[in-house]
Amino acid sequence: SSHLALWARLGCQAFVAWTARAAHVRCVRTAAMDASAKAAKFSYLQFRSVIDDPAAGEGAGMDETWARLLRSGRVTRHAEPCISMALPTSEDAEEALVSSVNWLAEALASEEAFVTFYRCFGWATPEAYFEALGETQVMFVDTDHNDMDDRLAAVLLAYQMASANKDRRRDSPSSTCTLYLDCRNYQNKAALTVFRTLRLAATLRRELASAGLLVDVVLSDSTAAMRLVAGYLGCAVSPMELDKRSPGVGGALSSANGQGSCPSRLQDRWPSRSRVALWIISGLSGVQVADIGAGSAAEDGPRFVVFEQAQPAWQSVVVATDADKQPPWEMPPAEDGAATPVEVLEAVQRGFGAEPSNIRSGEAAYPLILDVYMDLQEAVVARPGRFDYRCPALARDTGFLPAPPGQPMHRIFGRPLTVLPGQTYDVKKALNKTRAA
Repeated sequence: SSHLALWARLGCQAFVAWTARAAHVRCVRTAAMDASAKAAKFSYLQFRSVIDDPAAGEGAGMDETWARLLRSGRVTRHAEPCISMALPTSEDAEEALVSSVNWLAEALASEEAFVTFYRCFGWATPEAYFEALGETQVMFVDTDHNDMDDRLAAVLLAYQMASANKDRRRDSPSSTCTLYLDCRNYQNKAALTVFRTLRLAATLRRELASAGLLVDVVLSDSTAAMRLVAGYLGCAVSPMELDKRSPGVGGALSSANGQGSCPSRLQDRWPSRSRVALWIISGLSGVQVADIGAGSAAEDGPRFVVFEQAQPAWQSVVVATDADKQPPWEMPPAEDGAATPVEVLEAVQRGFGAEPSNIRSGEAAYPLILDVYMDLQEAVVARPGRFDYRCPALARDTGFLPAPPGQPMHRIFGRPLTVLPGQTYDVKKALNKTRAA
């Protein structure tokens, strides 16, 4: 949610643009690695994030595993997509989130504040907002028991859209906009995630329908989802029984426009030649990426504005906190007298276990989730003109983004804010605890 708040607040301001034209960033499939300390669900498969040294030649000076990857034929050697990336400080990110929550509280208490809520994030007019992000937006959600931040992100986005549309209705009373909450990455096993997504959609419908916002949950099989949620709630399998246990949940299995069940896929719902914002705050499934690929391949398809929750690169080698240039990388780390077994293990865990959670979360097997993430990147590379890729680069801890060996690194800042939610919020950790409270 801090990423959404940050991006929304920055709005249409300028960002640092990273273009992959130099083609020194290697995008490769996963490689097996013995990392015995990792949980079994990771199947000893993680991404490696490195930028190779173009002066070293094809695989020169690199470990054999990397050299085999370069010879595999699965390497993208040239790519045109442009990634716009913000590198905010931890203080700026925390302030953006706290300010967003305060603005939201004001919007909930005042009709006037609600109509102007979206303007708090830098937008001057509703036309500018929808031109940049589209009248259709999709959030790929992960709303399990410990993801209150994801639910807050969805609430902030919904109120942004509804606020802009309410403002637009002054001149165009019948205007509408649509928010899809897509939880297909968890739809077969994660009853809690499906239930909480349905409940969130029901609440947003109830609160924001009058502003012209349509909220739909995306599920491949609404009947199967109903059985899953009914089992979780311990009730009979019917929308009416679900509503008895949690008002609106059964109704959220139907489309917001009253025409049948909630959507099972999105590729036939993309608006023609318009922008569609995709908020990736969860791992992805194959059907979700297939929808995106179909939209980008269609002649009259949309232009996707992709917001990825985490940084698109991370360090796969140990970097000293006072370093200013990228050290040489070596995987696995050398087991010589200079490295203790503990240091070797820590290096392996860091190098192959540092990918952000939005890349690796989901109910499918871990290698499949990583493979699907690469499918998304390949879809972007295949049609770069159909994508604007944006990333608010925050990490769990302050560190550095990778660079070619010997080159200066960009500092990436951590997001230390930790809040225990409930009827009252307990700020456990913050840079400005007084402000956050």
